[in-house]
Amino acid sequence: MSDKTVKLKNMKRLLFAFSMLLIVVGCRPESEDSSGITTDIEFMPVELYESEAQGTPFTALRLVTTHNYPCSNYSIVTSQQNVNEELIIRFKRIDAPENCVTTPGPAQLYVVLPENTTKITFKNAQVTDTYHVSVTAQKVVITPEVVNFTESLYTTTFRYPQNTFAYVCGTTSEDTALYDAFLNELLSNAAFTEYTFEGEGRIPYAETSSGHQVDHPSRYFKYTNASDFNTAGQLLEDFTQQHITPNSGNGIWLQSWDNRNYMSWEFH
Repeated sequence: MSDKTVKLKNMKRLLFAFSMLLIVVGCRPESEDSSGITTDIEFMPVELYESEAQGTPFTALRLVTTHNYPCSNYSIVTSQQNVNEELIIRFKRIDAPENCVTTPGPAQLYVVLPENTTKITFKNAQVTDTYHVSVTAQKVVITPEVVNFTESLYTTTFRYPQNTFAYVCGTTSEDTALYDAFLNELLSNAAFTEYTFEGEGRIPYAETSSGHQVDHPSRYFKYTNASDFNTAGQLLEDFTQQHITPNSGNGIWLQSWDNRNYMSWEFH
């Protein structure tokens, strides 16, 4: 497996790691003062899973500081309340880790976003920001009301549509024909219908591959039965055996909405 295709596999593992919400392990306070934080915050909705096993995703808010810290595993410490469809998040402090991941980076935290939320309130000491929220099965829409130290990165974030999957492909500059070749196999199979996210918004699936000489745009498909995604996996296995050699710099990843995945590099 090449370093370039490993990146696709690691994306799935990172989603699982990030779903360990509100748990800070082995951290010590940067300051015992819980009066607030001095950095601004950027946030966005994301879809996560309870484990690495197949399952239905849930929605959370990813909070990230605009300030970079000496280690990339600093944590944001907050408290949360859900009151009458309002999610209230109070910022207390930033925690530094006992064991530093030496690459600098922002502190971050994931907070579950309840389905019935209509308002998000962020409190930092005496400063309050508020947003109106609409959460449906299709998307999360966040509209700012009062903004001082926070920023919503996306107005609209699509959720994973049920019974869909993403076709993600990266190739070398010499093997770009692989992208269309496997795409045509999916398009010509009666079990799959191409799916399009309507309107503006952030798509939860990877929109391109990453780290290849050519990172192709992802395409999305809908299926009827859960077993249909196994059919897609079998198509990929057969295609890989015939057309993709190990460590060639070419990789295909099929990612289903319910946390099932097929990767071409796993078929060698």
